[in-house]
Amino acid sequence: MTLSSAPRLAKAALASVDPDSGRVTRVIPFQFNPERLLRRLVARDIDPEGDPAQLVRLSGPARETISFEAIMDATDALDANAGAELETGLSTRLAALELLISPSRQAVLEADALADRGALELLPAPPALTLLIWNASRVQVVRLKDLAIEEDLFDQNLNPIRARLTVSVEVMTSDDLGVGTKGGGVFLASLAGQERLREGFRADLGHTTRIGAI
Repeated sequence: MTLSSAPRLAKAALASVDPDSGRVTRVIPFQFNPERLLRRLVARDIDPEGDPAQLVRLSGPARETISFEAIMDATDALDANAGAELETGLSTRLAALELLISPSRQAVLEADALADRGALELLPAPPALTLLIWNASRVQVVRLKDLAIEEDLFDQNLNPIRARLTVSVEVMTSDDLGVGTKGGGVFLASLAGQERLREGFRADLGHTTRIGAI
């Protein structure tokens, strides 16, 4: 296969989405796709309250957390003498990521103004949704839980030009977001995709386990 005919490599990304309109407001692609993901799913059990029959029932979708490492490197842009990274290194990309885990300046000011007026029962506007886009069939609403940034190379102005990120996110479900919301719709679409993938798996149970029924 020649280079020109090689398949285009998909780029994983984090994206911000308006929770009301569903419009994507910002996309933060990973410069290099993570080499591995750690996914942990924990069942949501129903409190049996003394009834053993409840032990096999689930109260809702599983809690899923995803952890991965990613690398950012601005040295190529510096060598090419082009782009915003020539002046700021990785600072703009890192700022976009960091603000996914922190409220905006405007949100802080609005919350403070409400508190000054004693209007704590009035909630500020909901924050943007964060999507983890791995590929076309794996798009999930997530909450960024932990972001560790190791900056290990700097330009002459001490702007970071190489960094290693350790990211941990929690997948938000329809229980968290509401079935009728934009975010809840993304989760339900992801769940439907998982069910379609499951239907593609056809094991010969009689051959592999010698058990056809119990």
